[in-house]
Formats: sequence, structure tokens, C-alpha cells
Amino acid sequence: MAGGGGAWKVAYADFVTAMMALFLVLWLVSQDTSVREAVERAFRSQFVSTGTGTSTLKLETNTVTIDSIGQSKNSDSPFEATVMSRMIDQLQALNTPTEGESQPVKLNITPEGLEIEVFDRAKRPLFVGNTEKLTIYGRWVFSTLAWPIAENRDAHIEIAGHTPTGYASNRPQYTSWELSADRSKMVRRVLEKYGVKDSQISRVTGYGDSQPLLGTKPSDDENRRVAVLIRLPSALDAATGNSP
Repeated sequence: MAGGGGAWKVAYADFVTAMMALFLVLWLVSQDTSVREAVERAFRSQFVSTGTGTSTLKLETNTVTIDSIGQSKNSDSPFEATVMSRMIDQLQALNTPTEGESQPVKLNITPEGLEIEVFDRAKRPLFVGNTEKLTIYGRWVFSTLAWPIAENRDAHIEIAGHTPTGYASNRPQYTSWELSADRSKMVRRVLEKYGVKDSQISRVTGYGDSQPLLGTKPSDDENRRVAVLIRLPSALDAATGNSP
């Protein structure tokens, strides 16, 4: 059949492609909810920028000098640079600021570890109003944050909730202390749902409005935040005096 024998190849290729898609769908529907949500976020997240520009997480390295993240480190740093670099790369998706607002995430490299401050911005809130309930965006942020923590099983974390002054509640004796503590507990539950082990969590705290950020007024919205401190083994050893 000269000149007309190639049509069956096209049809066969379409058939194989369709079967592969079917197998992928069957595999996906057989997975638990956390796997399906992770796949959905990977392919269709409304929060990750799809533009051609790039953005980087803001790093504060005043306390510990990092010569070149991912390549070398200061001898006093408690972090292995390669681990820290990988964590930062994995967290890039969180750094998608909206117009008119500052970046939603800030990383602080300290002697205690890698501190990740996640801000509850007005245009992209983490929580629903003055409650501990996470928004869809807030749940996405902390489920994404869970991945690099869960990947490093030797890492331990501390979660701290903060609020600005001026919080008013219609619940009796429910102050900013209770709100910040409940928000920390909610973050802990989400992190554990997405892979972080209970044994990795060493502290869950609510500080209310008692610890405003340096350079801000206690009433500034910048103080509406959740801080997650990640300690790697070397940082834990230094903190407990067990370093060799």
C-alpha cells in the first residue's frame, strides 16, 4: 500500500496516549486526599505566578554570614548550605506578592536555624478574619511549607503565632494570646497532615502582641504573622550544648 500505510501508526499513537492518560487518572483517583491535593497544586495553583519574571525570597542574614548559599557557608553557621539552599528553592512558590503589598514570606538565617515568617496580608490573608480558621490560600501556604520540612526528617520546628495590638473579640476572655496560640495549633495540624511528623515539632506557641517586629509599631499589620523556626541537627546540638 504505497503512500497510504502510515495512518494506522497515527491511530495507534493516539490509542497509546489515551491509555496512558486513563492509567494516570485511575492511579490518581486511587490515592488519598493529600496526594490528590498535592498533584492539583502542582498543575493548577492560582497562587503561583506564571509570568516570565522571577522573584526571590527575601533573606535576612545579619546574624549569620552566608558566603554563597548552596556552595559554601560561614564556619559559624549551624546549617549545611546545601540543605538550606534546597529548602529555599522549594519555598520559592510562596513568594508571590500581590500589587501594593510586601512579600508574603521572609526568611531569617539565625544561629538557631532558618526562621520563616509568613505574613497575614490584607489582600491575601492566611486566616478568615479574626479567627484561627485558615483561608484556602493559607492552607496552600502551609501545606507547601510542609514539604521541605517533611523531607528533612532530622529537622525540628517551632511554631509561633503573633498579632498586632488592638485585637478585639466578641468571645469572653478570648484575647490575642488565645488567638495567636490557636493559629499556631492550626498551622501544626496542617503541617502534620502534609507529612511533618509529630516528633519533629518541639514547640507550638502563641505570643499575642508581646513581640512586635523590630522597626515596627505594635499596632502595625506587619505583626500579624506566623513564624516557623526550622532547626537542623547541628543547630539543635549547639542549643543543647552537645556539639562535638
